[in-house]
Amino acid sequence: MSNSADISSAKGIAYLEGLKEFFIAGLSFREALCGASQVEKYSFSRFLLHLLPLLYQKALGLPACNKDVGLPEDEETDILLPEFVSEEEYTMIENSLERLFGNDDYFLEAHGEEMQFTDAPITSRLSEYLTDIYQPVSNLILTAKSRDYIALPYAVLRCRKYFEEHWGDCLLAAMRVLHSILFNSSQEDDIEEEHATIHESEEPIETLLQARIDEFMKGLENGD
Repeated sequence: MSNSADISSAKGIAYLEGLKEFFIAGLSFREALCGASQVEKYSFSRFLLHLLPLLYQKALGLPACNKDVGLPEDEETDILLPEFVSEEEYTMIENSLERLFGNDDYFLEAHGEEMQFTDAPITSRLSEYLTDIYQPVSNLILTAKSRDYIALPYAVLRCRKYFEEHWGDCLLAAMRVLHSILFNSSQEDDIEEEHATIHESEEPIETLLQARIDEFMKGLENGD
């Protein structure tokens, strides 16, 4: 890695502040998926339909080139970075989501990358798509939390690249399926929304999530 990325702790915190809006959405998405086993499908779907558009919007604002993160334009950025999300964690999150969504986990995908090889819709799984978002988002968040300011610019560019190539499309597909669950599925067997862990609120979602990001940033500043 270039020495230009070896920034001081103070500058590192300032750099993280520039990513704050993405962390607002990313941390909440990560937290929601980790708690999927404790919520009801209907309320969880409503929550994600509030959150996913925000996550997509903030991912669009991630730096997309070397100059944006203070690296030389000719710096090689496709390097080996720490993978904080293990295969075991990925499988645990995916299985938890699969149990939550039940039969609604499966859907016909007509817009994915695989469609270039066939004319027939492909059966896909919502749990897999959501976990494919969880992995790169969590890797960036945990890189920041590790206070590895050398790796951070590369991790940002990697997350943005994967967003463009894969998980951004997964997010849009997931929203279509969640919309179907919310408005086309029977809700008779669901517990009333006020009894679920995750609730809808009239407050802007950015306001509701601010405490979480403030706690995260405070932990970074204190070295927690």
